[in-house]
Amino acid sequence: MLAGLYKPGSGRVRLGDADLWEIDPQVVSTHLSYLPQTVHLFKGTLSSNLALSGAVSDSRMIHVAKVLRIDAIAADSPQGMEREISEGGEGLSVGQRQLVGLGRVFVAKPRIWLLDEPTAALDRESEQAVLQALEAELEPEDILVFSTHRPNLVSNLATRIVFMQRGEILLDGRPEEVISRLTANPKSQASPDPEAAQDSEPPQTSRPKVGPGTDDFF
Repeated sequence: MLAGLYKPGSGRVRLGDADLWEIDPQVVSTHLSYLPQTVHLFKGTLSSNLALSGAVSDSRMIHVAKVLRIDAIAADSPQGMEREISEGGEGLSVGQRQLVGLGRVFVAKPRIWLLDEPTAALDRESEQAVLQALEAELEPEDILVFSTHRPNLVSNLATRIVFMQRGEILLDGRPEEVISRLTANPKSQASPDPEAAQDSEPPQTSRPKVGPGTDDFF
């Protein structure tokens, strides 16, 4: 719904003061980029799959490929960044496809980043590279919303955590508060305190506001 793929059954999704569905889709796509959990690649080249947002300078493409280690995918082929990609990305691993999907978002350089399980298919080394790249790329005014099952991602990037289980919000607050409660009650049996949740406003920091949340972890 945040990406504009589905309309909410009730309530509103607002971008600024306007309803998301009242804004020109082209305007939305200029400011917002979405990484789905399952990345679909198209028949073409590695570089054309990265540049879905439009014209991209060579320097920007090279920078993104380097920080996300996509250049290692290019190095496996004599064609480099012009390596042929088949429909669906056949021939690339799930982790490689995920890196290319992340590369698309980095290349677009949005103001709002929506990432669904951005490192789920990555090994620890690749995940660390993505974390470092995100921290370097995000501007103070950017908004990053991501879902994850990996506490490492939460502790490194989040300024706010929404913990969900079976579709219900159980905890909502600062990372140290939420993680402390989860550590004290790992089975998440404790009911959240509504008054405490209201008092747990995200702190004002120079980092972007972050709200991870999935149906059964962060």
